[in-house]
Amino acid sequence: IFLSEITSTGARARVFTVDEELGFAGHVLLGAAAVLHQAITPTADERCWQLHLPVGLVPVATRKVGEHIVAEMDQGQPVLGPTLT
Repeated sequence: IFLSEITSTGARARVFTVDEELGFAGHVLLGAAAVLHQAITPTADERCWQLHLPVGLVPVATRKVGEHIVAEMDQGQPVLGPTLT
């Protein structure tokens, strides 16, 4: 994941595999939001981040739990693509 246009409330995000750019990938978004929380607002108990992806805006909530950051998101209704061979 690559973040750009980082602000105090979010960032533009682009996700890549070795072969292609993905419009969305949940696990890396959660990790990116946790990193933003730790890097930008390390003393905040809770934050909501707006991550802008090719598929649209994805809000991710983060909160401190002890020494860890927990990240959660509602990615919306899943859309299944074609079956791969």
